[in-house]
Amino acid sequence: MSKSGQVRVLAITSPKRLDIAPDIPTLADYGNPTTFVNWRGYFAAPGVSAEKVAEWNEVFKKMFASEEWKVIRDRNGWIDSYKGDKEFYAFLEEQEKQMGDLMRELGFLK
Repeated sequence: MSKSGQVRVLAITSPKRLDIAPDIPTLADYGNPTTFVNWRGYFAAPGVSAEKVAEWNEVFKKMFASEEWKVIRDRNGWIDSYKGDKEFYAFLEEQEKQMGDLMRELGFLK
């Protein structure tokens, strides 16, 4: 719809501009550091072994580095955002804080 001119995209919520739409600014370009990206996560039951976590981290790291995944990312305009288990956990905590702060600022949460 934006390419046809039916709508005008004012900003995107990714940390950087997208290669497929370099003229669309980010919220950060407007001075708002909030980011919200399209992410995928894999979760395990509590108590899963460290060895199993390491095994899955390797599987996903290889998948994200594959040419096949790059094609999918590029086709959809996704940024490369692979995070291992510890980094992903920290990312989720930051997202929760950002969204909570935003919801409080907008009056949706007290």
